[in-house]
Amino acid sequence: MAPLSLKILNGEGITGFSKDICDGLSRRNLSSITIISPWITPRKKSEYSLSRILEALELSHRRKELVMVEVFTRPPILGDFKSGGERHAQAVFEILSYPNTRVNIVRNLHTKMYSIFYKDEFMGGSRIFFGSANMTWQAESNINHETMVVIPGNHERLSKALLHS
Repeated sequence: MAPLSLKILNGEGITGFSKDICDGLSRRNLSSITIISPWITPRKKSEYSLSRILEALELSHRRKELVMVEVFTRPPILGDFKSGGERHAQAVFEILSYPNTRVNIVRNLHTKMYSIFYKDEFMGGSRIFFGSANMTWQAESNINHETMVVIPGNHERLSKALLHS
């Protein structure tokens, strides 16, 4: 097993995760993606927006490449305009449009963790991001101060512990 290598990202964690997804899909070597975020928004102004990720997933699906996507998030609150409840609902419905997706609704979810598993040993087989950032535009802006820790490589026991905590 490779030694544990951590990288701390300030402000670009969600962008980096989203870019890694798009890059992995273009290389055709992703096997699964997990998103654990209480709040998700389309992030339309981002270079790696939710729609760009979903377009890349759709292309992958048309090429008959199976990439499983699992999402854990809070239930959307449609009448909550102030905290972005409708944008959250829109994002969840957009994610559900991809055929190999499972969305799990978890009340009072607070954990923020994102994982990518590769079909080969690229990046050591996986990358896990965890920290304070929701998958929202605020996490990519200078509005919120977010920190993400990235764990590259195949650290199976650590990965499983974090994914099942």
